[in-house]
Amino acid sequence: MISLSTALLCILAKQWLSEYNAGLTGDSREIARLRQHRLNNLAKWHVAEIVAFLPILLQLALLLFFAGLLVLLWNLHPAVAVVASVLIGILGIFTGVTIVLPSFHNSCSY
Repeated sequence: MISLSTALLCILAKQWLSEYNAGLTGDSREIARLRQHRLNNLAKWHVAEIVAFLPILLQLALLLFFAGLLVLLWNLHPAVAVVASVLIGILGIFTGVTIVLPSFHNSCSY
């Protein structure tokens, strides 16, 4: 549900941003005024914050999916659940390290 909602918000944000450049005709002064007006409205409606929030929603959806998958696997087949738990744990550790690492190293590319 969260991933589908995120996809919908991504589509809407893409449409909003494509409207930023749509219909720009006339002289350069008129185009500049129209672009500035649109940019001010994008800032007023916090579109940048909405776009920045979308990856967090996707990560939350993935976390909830993995949690549900592990609960299901532990109830169905413990041997498979152990393997899945290890793989998801490795992915979780990698994700955690890439989130925390830039706090300690300025040159970190993550």
